[in-house]
Amino acid sequence: MQNFSFVNDQKYRVGFGVTGNSSIDPYQTLTFGVPYFYANGGSVVQASLPTTQLGNPNLKWEKTTQFNVGLDFTILKKRIFGAIDVYTSKTDDLLFRRLLPTVTGYTVTLTNIGKTSNKGFDLTLNTINVTTKDFQWTTNLNVTWQKDKLVEGAFGKNDDVLNNLFVDQPIRVIYGFASNGMWQYADTAALTKFRNNGNNFTPGQVRPIDQNGDNKIDANFDRAVIGNTAPRWVMGMTNSFSFKGFDLSIFLYGRMGYWYNQGGESQTARGNQRRIDYWTENNQGAEYQKPFYSVGSGDAYSPSLGYLKASFIKIRNISLSYNVPSSVIKSLHMSNLRVYVQAANPGMVYSQIKFMDMDAVSMFANRGYTFGINAGF
Repeated sequence: MQNFSFVNDQKYRVGFGVTGNSSIDPYQTLTFGVPYFYANGGSVVQASLPTTQLGNPNLKWEKTTQFNVGLDFTILKKRIFGAIDVYTSKTDDLLFRRLLPTVTGYTVTLTNIGKTSNKGFDLTLNTINVTTKDFQWTTNLNVTWQKDKLVEGAFGKNDDVLNNLFVDQPIRVIYGFASNGMWQYADTAALTKFRNNGNNFTPGQVRPIDQNGDNKIDANFDRAVIGNTAPRWVMGMTNSFSFKGFDLSIFLYGRMGYWYNQGGESQTARGNQRRIDYWTENNQGAEYQKPFYSVGSGDAYSPSLGYLKASFIKIRNISLSYNVPSSVIKSLHMSNLRVYVQAANPGMVYSQIKFMDMDAVSMFANRGYTFGINAGF
C-alpha cells in the first residue's frame, strides 16, 4: 500500500450464512373457531363457527442463504470514510398468506411457498467537506439498492395470478390493466372495432392497453405487471454545518424506483373527493376520465389511472441551534444555555405524486415546528 498514499485505512470483508425466519404470530398453524351464543329453550348455549383462515400444521421456517463482500475505507487524510457491501441471497420455503378458492369454505391460509432471490448493495459515506477554525461542514450519506424476484411459486415456474405472484418478478407488484390515457373522438375507427367485440367505450373513458392486440379488453389476456411496490432505492443524507456558536442540520430522505396503487378516481359521488382535472368536451387533454355512470358505478377501468410512479426526496428535519458563549453564561451564573428551532417534515424536494406525502403514504402532511431552550444552572 506504500504507493497509495491517499488511502489511510482499508479492510475487506466476506460473509456467508443461513438464517431462519418464523415471523408469524403464535398458533397460526391452527384453524380456530369463532364463539357465538344462541338460545336453546330456557338457556344460552355456546357454539363456534370456523374462521375464514385455514390452519396449516406443516408450516416451517423460511430459510435465507446469503453471501456478501464488503469494504471499509478511509481516504484523503481521513476526510472521506465509509463502507460498501454487496450481497446476494436466496430464500426457500417463503412464509406467505395465500388466498384460497371460497368453495373450500376458507379464504386464506399460511403456507411455505416457492423460492425468491435478492441482490443489492449498501453504501455508507461520511465526508468532511470543509473545516476551518470557525466553520465546519460534514455530510453523512446512506444509500441502499435492492432487487428481488420470485424464482418459484406454488406451481413451480408458473405464475399464480390469484395470489399476485409472477415468476421472475418482484414479490410485491401491481397487476392490472395498463392505461393508454383516455379515448378521444379521433379514435373513432379503433372504438368501432372494440364495440364490435363487446367493449362499449366512448370518448372520455379510460383507454386500457390491449396487450394481445385482438381489439378486445379481456381480464385473462390484457392484464399485465405494471411495476413493483417495494422501492429499489432508499437513501438518507444529513448535512451538518457549524459556525462559531451556530449549528445547522438538514436531513433528507428518499425512496425511489417503485410504484404506488392510488386506486384511481371513481367519481361515483359517494364520498369526499379531491379536486381533479377530469375530461370534458372542452378539456379533452385531462388527467382523469369523464364522470361516467354505468350500473351504479363509475368507469370500470378508472383504477388504471391510479397506478403511479412514487419516487420522492423529502426534507425530514431541519434543526438550527445556538450555543450561548461561555462568557455570557458565566455572567448569568449558568452552566450552559442553548436555544434551538426545529422543523419536522417541512416539505418535499421532489415527488412524482404531487397530491400525497409518500413518506407517510397520506394526503395529509405530518409537518411540525418546535422551539426550545436548554438551560443548566
